[in-house]
Amino acid sequence: MTMDFASELISQLPWLRQMAGRYCKGEDDIQDLVNDTVLRLWQARNSFDESHAFRSLAYKVTSRSEERFSRNAET
Repeated sequence: MTMDFASELISQLPWLRQMAGRYCKGEDDIQDLVNDTVLRLWQARNSFDESHAFRSLAYKVTSRSEERFSRNAET
């Protein structure tokens, strides 16, 4: 892995917060979604394919995390 995954992840935190704000209304929910996304991205770092854009992966992970949050909020 040539990309410094941690540096890339940190540099994208403002964008992740902005994207989470589109899905969540409260600051606590935004932070929870960002935290969940960062955790899932970090867990998948060794399988990251550098030929794909980092933001594409982050978007996919965030939207899937949001779906789980939404389902949990409904129950």
